[in-house]
Amino acid sequence: RFASIIANTGFGPVETLPDGLRPCPAGQRHASQVLYHDSNGNGRYDRTVDVGTSVRPAGCMLFHPTHDHWHFDAAANYTLTRTSSMTPLAAAEKVSFCWRDNREVPSEGGLRLTAFYGDCEQDTVQGIGPGWADVYRATLPDQHLDLPVGLADGVYCLRNRADPLDLLLETDDDDNAAAWAIRIAGTTVAEATGVSCA
Repeated sequence: RFASIIANTGFGPVETLPDGLRPCPAGQRHASQVLYHDSNGNGRYDRTVDVGTSVRPAGCMLFHPTHDHWHFDAAANYTLTRTSSMTPLAAAEKVSFCWRDNREVPSEGGLRLTAFYGDCEQDTVQGIGPGWADVYRATLPDQHLDLPVGLADGVYCLRNRADPLDLLLETDDDDNAAAWAIRIAGTTVAEATGVSCA
C-alpha cells in the first residue's frame, strides 16, 4: 500500500466535463477536457476573467463502487520495477481518480487560488486547480500493488505516472512521472536511501 498524489503545478486548471459525446464502455460516461482561454493575455488564470473555453475529447469516467463516486479513468498508473529497468514486475495500468483540490502545492505561476474542485458526482465537472493537488491516501481502495508470488526481497522502484494514456492536453508532459526506491523484506516495505531509479 502507498499514497499517491497528482499535482497541478501549471498555469491553469485541468478540468474534465462528463458529456457523453463519444462512446465509452457500458456503465461509463465520456468526458471532455475543458480548456480555458487567457482572455486578458496576462499568462495567469483568473476564474472571473478567463471564462472563454473550448473542449477536446479526454476519455471516459466510471463509477467507483468502493469510493462511492465517479472517477476519471486512466488518471494514473502504478508499476513496480527493478532499479535498473522500466519493465514492470507488478502493475496497476489504469488507476482512476476523482479530480479534486485537497492539498496546496507550488505552481509555476505562483497562483494561490481558493480550492474549487471537489464534487465527484456523475454529472459534475471535476478538476485540479493550479497550485493544488489530489492526494489518495494509502488506506484507500486500489492504493496498492499485488506483488508477484516469489518476488525476492530487495530494492525496487515504485513508479507513478499521471495521465499514462496521454489523454489530457498539458503545458508540460515531462513532469508526469515519479519514482521512489523502496526496500521489500518479507511483508515490510521501507524507503531505500541512497538508491536512484533509472
